[in-house]
Amino acid sequence: MSAHAANKTPLFSVILPTRDRAAMLPRAVSSVLSQSLADFELIIVDDGSVKPCGDGLPRDARIRILRNASSLGVAHARNRGIQAARGKYISFLDDDDEYLPSLLHLTHTGLSGSPDEIGISWCGVRYIDDPITPGASSASRTRTFGQHNNRQSLLADFLTIGIGFGVTIKSDCLKKVGLFNDRLKVSSDSDMFIRILAKGFTPTALPDVHVVLYNHHGARLQSTKTIPERIQTWEWFLSQYSDFLDDNLILRRKFVNYIDSLKKKLESSSNRTTSDRSRSQAGRLLSRLLRLPIRHANEP
Repeated sequence: MSAHAANKTPLFSVILPTRDRAAMLPRAVSSVLSQSLADFELIIVDDGSVKPCGDGLPRDARIRILRNASSLGVAHARNRGIQAARGKYISFLDDDDEYLPSLLHLTHTGLSGSPDEIGISWCGVRYIDDPITPGASSASRTRTFGQHNNRQSLLADFLTIGIGFGVTIKSDCLKKVGLFNDRLKVSSDSDMFIRILAKGFTPTALPDVHVVLYNHHGARLQSTKTIPERIQTWEWFLSQYSDFLDDNLILRRKFVNYIDSLKKKLESSSNRTTSDRSRSQAGRLLSRLLRLPIRHANEP
């Protein structure tokens, strides 16, 4: 499929938030431009980089760059991209990862013509793990998803992924569910997934691997430093979505088990006094911020 004309609505909008990763961003951008399906726009949201991104990126009419004067967080950056997006399908990519050339084509195959209740898709990934020992080789592993025999197993798998698993959401689904909760500093993608399910939408898993995720030693939202806030956030999920979880007790149990695993990881990775203080601070922040309503996709 050829690239869309400048005055034609693209089939896909790819949202790529970035901040101070000038060395990694070109790889992510190139992976989008290398898609076998070329009918897309790429919206890069620079979330307050010290040096604004753009230098060294390819010149391509499908690329738009939006800039925040200061960092407002990854959820806010994704929301800004969504509000600027024109595509029928909204895909997401982090600046330290890359698409394989097949991602958009396979996503279109999976979503086009699907029932209205199918609101979101994801795919398998290949992890590249940076070595712990300097000079050692990187390790590679994959995670794929087979056929799901029942809805519970489908939802259980769905709620173990992150936005980096080639996630694409139909624009019509986003209009009903709303934007990412930008008061959440962690797990805003999981919050979005829960809300999509609670609204009655069903996810679909695409076969095989179409994204590469890089586990590196730079600053990442999944670092141990964010564990206290992740614990507080997932405990908030249990309360906020209690009606949905009461109808999906297996998922409730998995939420509780995940929180318990985070607590064990926290205990083994840091001093308890420091951890309790960090967790208390995170709890106060969440209780203050989460009283505000979630914005919808058409709100400024």
